[in-house]
Amino acid sequence: MKKLSLLMFSVMLFVACSSNESENVETTETTQPVETLVRIVNVNAEKIAPKEFTSFIRLIGEVKAMNDVKQSSEVSGKLVSYSVKEGQAVKAGDVFAKIDDEMLKKDVERMEAIVSSARENYTRLKELWATDSIGSEIGYLNAKYAYEQNKASLDQLKIQLRKTKMVANINGIIETQFVKAGEMVMPGTPVIRLIGNDKVKIEVGVPANYAGVIKKGDEAIVTFDAYPDREFKTTITMVASSIDTQSRTFKIELELPNTKNDFKIDMLANVILETNSFENAIVVNQEYVYRTENGYEVFLVGKDAKGNPVAKNQVVTLGPGFENKVLIKNGLKVGDILITIGSGDVENMTRIKVVKTESTMASAN
Repeated sequence: MKKLSLLMFSVMLFVACSSNESENVETTETTQPVETLVRIVNVNAEKIAPKEFTSFIRLIGEVKAMNDVKQSSEVSGKLVSYSVKEGQAVKAGDVFAKIDDEMLKKDVERMEAIVSSARENYTRLKELWATDSIGSEIGYLNAKYAYEQNKASLDQLKIQLRKTKMVANINGIIETQFVKAGEMVMPGTPVIRLIGNDKVKIEVGVPANYAGVIKKGDEAIVTFDAYPDREFKTTITMVASSIDTQSRTFKIELELPNTKNDFKIDMLANVILETNSFENAIVVNQEYVYRTENGYEVFLVGKDAKGNPVAKNQVVTLGPGFENKVLIKNGLKVGDILITIGSGDVENMTRIKVVKTESTMASAN
């Protein structure tokens, strides 16, 4: 601490002496011109040229079943067994479950005997009546009625017997078994949920402002996170006629074949839809467009009053974009030189040195 104080005292003494001496010495000052350092930023630039440009929107959809049915029992009895398990595929007409048919078989046998007897009685009385009107007409007609009624009952029992073998109505996957083997079922009891697997549909909610753009038959590209290396091309098969008041979207549907069961119900799908196509458009990379208090701006290569190259800000009006490209509706013209690499390092009237200038490509999609 004493060393620090001494040092401070010595400095103060030196300053005081110097001050006194300076009062007695006449000094002559010479003013030298100060050279101003100018900051120059190296940039790349791009000469604006017209392009073809297609804009898209990327949306999320959900996979839904084209056919999603619950098959119910049409007869009463105990469900004896399933011939397929949950998750297995069936074809239309395949037997997937068996209901106990022992009682129905006995009923069929009993009714077949009754029908056989009724047929014989009816035939006999018919022949007698046809031969010299022997016998009673009423007896003949009653025999005919009894035979026909018993035959109808037998036919109905045979139909019931066939229905103890439950068959799939469509090609699909057994999604759920509602009844366990050994449990009783009644007519109308749901037994399985069967989801058709020939095709699936993809439901997508589209923002309402695209209502005049998206149409039935438009092409679409669908991808799935589960299959990152695959793209599926399809078309729009349905466009809803109303807007959902909560989400402000309208529903569209796409279809995809699903014979290999690649697409699971409620799986999310990435859907890309074309919205507009433009010719002779001015398109730039979005990274060269900046949002400011004046709106959206880009930087162009210009010149200052001395003819030095400088960056000049230019307000632009944006159109649709996709991925890293955006359409410029107003503010740029063909031939303008847009600052690209280095645009984030300049301000309006910053001196620049254009290291490289490129022309835009002929198309941008």
